[in-house]
Amino acid sequence: MMTITFADLIPLQPLLIATLTVVLVMSAVAVKRNYVIAYRITLLGLILAGLASFYLMPNANYQVTPLLIINAYSLFFTGLVCLTAAGICVFCFPYFLDLQDDKEEYFLLLGLATIGSIVLVSSNHFVSMIIGIETISMSLYGMVAYPVQNGRYAAHALEAAVKYLVLSAAASGFMLFGMALIYAQTGTLEFTSLTHSLSNDGIGESFSITAFILPVFRVSV
Repeated sequence: MMTITFADLIPLQPLLIATLTVVLVMSAVAVKRNYVIAYRITLLGLILAGLASFYLMPNANYQVTPLLIINAYSLFFTGLVCLTAAGICVFCFPYFLDLQDDKEEYFLLLGLATIGSIVLVSSNHFVSMIIGIETISMSLYGMVAYPVQNGRYAAHALEAAVKYLVLSAAASGFMLFGMALIYAQTGTLEFTSLTHSLSNDGIGESFSITAFILPVFRVSV
């Protein structure tokens, strides 16, 4: 059993900061709804997570768990995701400011989608990959459905969210089936082990090609 020490948590700072941001926004909404406070907490947390990613980038190469690997590649895209989410936060603030609706949860969903993206770009295993993808998808269902109570836009937003939900659920089934085929072919779901297996055995068989195409279809959705 792998033991995670405090030193192992240092490379996970961006993920931990994003998670703490979501918890703080959730707590703030539970205590008292305030759109500006939720916005400021989210924006500050995302910027800090992005800056932490770029700070950790030099000489970063950590195998934190069998599921996650933290290196310069993952940290660069983590920072890119966090700063992009911060930009979305800034642009959506004036749009929701005058909207008569429950607005604070949008920032909560944005934070959860960011967490899923961080897990996805740092994944070293199909399990962490599907956790990241589904976290993003579950958050996007709600974000696509906004505004949820405004009569002028709610019907179209809910229709789009339901369509995305159905398509995403079908694509998840394809991905899980592809993962099962990959495991049956190689005996592993870890990306580094798959690299060695493919370099030795190749993927000439149509069975193997199909197995790898199915998860890619889900990621594209």
